[in-house]
Amino acid sequence: MAVFFLFVTCTVFGQGNLGAITGTVQDSSGAVVPDLPLTITNVETGVKWTATTSSAGYYRVA
Repeated sequence: MAVFFLFVTCTVFGQGNLGAITGTVQDSSGAVVPDLPLTITNVETGVKWTATTSSAGYYRVA
């Protein structure tokens, strides 16, 4: 009786370093703040991203 072994290999993908930061900017009264320039800084690397809020106060940095 012959015994056969089947070796299965698979590729495992780790978590990538891609993502996004999103949000809405509001003032102290809760009103959205449109057209506000933002700077987001990664404190570990010093890398900075810029964005401007939309007319609805929304921003997205990827």
